Amino acid sequence: MKLVGRHLKNVLFSIAFTSLISPAVVSAATSELAKGYIDSDGKWHETESLSKKRLKWWRKAKFGMFIHWGLYAIPAGQWKGDQAEGYSEWIMWKKRIPVEQYEKLAKKFNPVKFDAEKWAELAKQAGMKYMVITTKHHDGFAMYLSKVSKYNIIDATPFKRDPIKELAEACRKRGIKFGCYYSADRDWHHPDAFCPNQGEGNTWDYPDTTREDFDKYLEQKAIPQVKELLIRYCPDIMWFDGVGTKTGRQNKNIIATVRRLQPDCLINSRLGDWKSFKWGDYRSMDDDRVADKLLPYGWENPGTMNNTYGYNKNATDWRTPKETIRMLVDIASKGGNYLLNIGPKADGTIPAKAVRILQETGKWLDKYGQSIYDTEGSPIPRPDWGRCTAKNNRLFLHIFHWPQNDKLIVPKLTNRVKKAYYLADPDRKKLNLQRKDNKNVTIDLDTINASPKILNDSDTVVVLELDSQ
Repeated sequence: MKLVGRHLKNVLFSIAFTSLISPAVVSAATSELAKGYIDSDGKWHETESLSKKRLKWWRKAKFGMFIHWGLYAIPAGQWKGDQAEGYSEWIMWKKRIPVEQYEKLAKKFNPVKFDAEKWAELAKQAGMKYMVITTKHHDGFAMYLSKVSKYNIIDATPFKRDPIKELAEACRKRGIKFGCYYSADRDWHHPDAFCPNQGEGNTWDYPDTTREDFDKYLEQKAIPQVKELLIRYCPDIMWFDGVGTKTGRQNKNIIATVRRLQPDCLINSRLGDWKSFKWGDYRSMDDDRVADKLLPYGWENPGTMNNTYGYNKNATDWRTPKETIRMLVDIASKGGNYLLNIGPKADGTIPAKAVRILQETGKWLDKYGQSIYDTEGSPIPRPDWGRCTAKNNRLFLHIFHWPQNDKLIVPKLTNRVKKAYYLADPDRKKLNLQRKDNKNVTIDLDTINASPKILNDSDTVVVLELDSQ
C-alpha cells in the first residue's frame, strides 16, 4: 500500500514550516516515508522487514553510552545536607522538592567545562557505537532549546548553549549513532503528568489528582517536544522512559509521530509495559537487568557504573574495568546490547573513575572487539569457565575462570572443529584439540608457550573455527 499523497505533503510541509530541518533531511524523509504508509487516522504502518532493516546497525553495535545529565547534577544526591538514597536524578521526587524551589537550580546550572568533542571522543575510545542522552528527565527540564517550554537550558540557565546539538554533531563526525532519551510519562514540573499506577507523580505541588488530564500533558508538552527532537536533531534512537501510564492509543500516537518524521529512527520498548515488550523495535530491560538466557529478539541492558545514573558526589560503589568488560561479554553472549551510563558533573566534566572504566574497556575492545561487535549469542550452553559469542563459522570462547591443567572443555559441540587459536595471537598458532564422545571438545591452552601479551586478566578469548554452524 502506498503512502497517500495528501498525507505526505502535510507531513513534509509541517517539517519544512518549522525551519529547523535541512532540505536534505526533508528529501531523505520523502524517500523513507515511501516505505510505509499513513492511514486515514494518521497512524503509521510498515512491514516487518522494514523494522528489521532499521534495527540492523543496532544489533551489530553491541555497546553504547548512556548519559544522565541535568539540573539534578547540582545537588548530586544530597538536599539541604540530607543524603537521598538510590538514584540521584530522582532527588526532586525523593525529597518532595517543590517546583518553585527546584526551578532555582536552573539559575545555577552553568557547565562551562562541557566539551561535546571530548565526550564523543571518550565514547569512541571506549569502543561505543552509539550514544543516548537525557533530553528531558522526570524533572521536566529540557536540556536543549525548546520552543514548547521555557523551562530549558537556553532560556532558564546562564549557560545559553545547546549541548544536545553539540553532541549530535560531535558524534556524527566520529560515526557514532545518536539518540535522545525522553521521559514520556513522568514530568514533575507539569500538573497533568501524574503516573497514578506507580505513585510517582508530583503530588506535593499538585495534590488534586482528579483534575489531572494526561492527554493534555501529552498534546501540549510531550508530543510537541518529541517532534522538536526529531526535527532538529534527527536522532537514530528515541529512547523513551515510561511506566505504563499511557493507553494503547496514546502510545500509538507517539510511535506514529516518530515514524512520520524519522522513519529510520529506532524506538525502545519503554513506552508501555516493560515486561511484555509490546512496543518499540527492541526491548529495554529493567535498570541494570541482564537476561538469563539467549533471547530471540533485540534487547538492551541500560546499566550503571555504580548504583545511580545521575551524578552522586558520594558514590563509592564503582564497578571495576574487569567487571564492566565481563558484563559486556555476558550481555553479548545472550544476544543483547550494553548501554552503559555515565553521570557527568554539574560543571560538565565526567568523573575520573568513569573515564578510567571506559578507557580500560576500550583497550580490551581494541584487541578483542571482533568477538563482540556484529556477533550473535552463544549457540552452546553457558559454560562454567566463561561465556561464548558467535559469528559465521567462528565461536569466541571468553575465559573468565581459568580451567585446571590448561584444559578448556567446550560442552555439547556437535560441529567439526577445524582449528583453535588465541584471538590476540598474530600468528594464530594452533592449539591442540581433542573430542570425546562426540559431545565435548577439549582444548589445550598451552600457557607455558603462550606470550603474556596474548593472555588477559579480564577475559582471554580463544577462537574455534568450525566447518559450519
